[in-house]
Order: sequence, then C-alpha cells, then structure tokens
Amino acid sequence: AIQQLLDGRRIEFCAESRSGELAPIDCAGMWKQRLRWTIGWDETSLKHAGAFTDSGRLRCRARCGLIWTFLIRWAMTALTVGAVYVGLPVTTFRPLDEAHWGRLIT
Repeated sequence: AIQQLLDGRRIEFCAESRSGELAPIDCAGMWKQRLRWTIGWDETSLKHAGAFTDSGRLRCRARCGLIWTFLIRWAMTALTVGAVYVGLPVTTFRPLDEAHWGRLIT
C-alpha cells in the first residue's frame, strides 16, 4: 500500500473485502509474530521516510497519515519506555505528596 501511495495511486475502502489471520497458539508464537511485524514496520519506515516528507509525491493528508503511522510510533515507544523505566522508579522512591512534588499534584 505504501508503494501504491508513493506512485500516486489512491487507496479506497471496499466494504465487500474480507481479511483474516491465524492467531498463534502460544505466547512464543505470538512474540515471534509481533517481532516480525515490528521489523517489517521499521524496515518500511526507514525505506520510505524521506518520501513521507517530500511534498511533491503525496497529498498533505496522505503524508500526515504516513508520518503518524510510521514515524510517530517511534516517539510513542520512547515515551512509553521512558515512563516505565524513569517514571516508575522516580515515583516509587519519591512518594506522591506535596512535600516532594509541591503544587504539581494538588
């Protein structure tokens, strides 16, 4: 679909289309599937990132959608990791009360 958009084609909704997948039967299989998907998203992001911001090849709406889908995903992942690995220890060792955080929590 990305290559079709970059070639100037339009993608439209088709109500009659059907798609499905076979879900993995165990956690190891699901982990491998999600890892494959993540690697595929990252490869596509790196391959086409320059075209996402090139104003001549895509309409503004398509460009914004691709940037949101492929590039903002990395920022959201970094924020999530930061919240877990930085925010959790900070709030664990610094209780959430006014003496430690001042007026931020009141």
